[in-house]
Amino acid sequence: MPLVLPQLPRRASLLDRLTDLARKQRMTRLVLGVSLTLATALFLVGGWCVLDVIFGLPVAVRAIALVSALLIVGSMVVRRIFVPAKPVSAQQLAHQLETKYPKLNDSVASAIAFLKANDTNSSQRFQQVAVSRAQRLLAKYPLEELIPTGKMWSWMLLLFALAATLGIAAMQNPAVARTAAKRFFDPFGAHTWPTKTTVLLTSPTDSSLRMALGDPLDVSFTVTGLLPDYANIEVQLEGGAFFEEPVGVTESDKRKNYAEATARLEPHRIPKNFRFRLRANDDVTAWHSVTLAPPPKLVPLDGRQSPQLR
Repeated sequence: MPLVLPQLPRRASLLDRLTDLARKQRMTRLVLGVSLTLATALFLVGGWCVLDVIFGLPVAVRAIALVSALLIVGSMVVRRIFVPAKPVSAQQLAHQLETKYPKLNDSVASAIAFLKANDTNSSQRFQQVAVSRAQRLLAKYPLEELIPTGKMWSWMLLLFALAATLGIAAMQNPAVARTAAKRFFDPFGAHTWPTKTTVLLTSPTDSSLRMALGDPLDVSFTVTGLLPDYANIEVQLEGGAFFEEPVGVTESDKRKNYAEATARLEPHRIPKNFRFRLRANDDVTAWHSVTLAPPPKLVPLDGRQSPQLR
């Protein structure tokens, strides 16, 4: 009966197995790193924005928060994305396995070195024995533990939950969310919080106007949002005198949270140049300057009263 030798392992089988394992490990670590970095960025930005909404953080604190967030996220991009993105060779993976499982005792790395060597003087039989021994030892260990699949899914779910939470919170008050983001990314900019009430001057609209002395001034405006019982016209006379004129606010029957109002400043209350603005709840318009001029007078023309009718 002829002696049949067992089929020796193929040269590429061990390399293929470790190369495929290294590829899966690289992709998993890359996805893990991206998820971890994005989750951290969302947590930092969202956390600081929430604190700013609650406490109204000063410029210095927001500037420090922005710089620290950029440093943290930047370092994570390097460590968690750029480094894992680099290809891992079968030899490097073999060293990882032998570090995790010391009983492998350099058998895997040696087998990989034999497979990659082009030394024609080395014994092919010795090479096959080393590869076969490495494969038998590897069969005893769960190689998939080198792939952080569990961590990857955990951080992906955490990223999704964090993004959903911040998204829902932002949808509740988009104006506040936009302002908080602007204040975080531009801490030195002039970004004021949106008001609960909006008052808009509809007439007169010029920031600086001229009118005749002795004429009244009619002021028209709209109020939206949280409607107060009344709005105030604040008047600053030239020379420092100041007074307020309350104006009742009544909600429109055709539109919810909307009101139109008109008020008149009588001539005896505005005897000189002045400026005025409107205030309703937490909103206030810009100042509007008014210059008073004497009304035109008729003067004689060629010794006769003008205008002359012929």
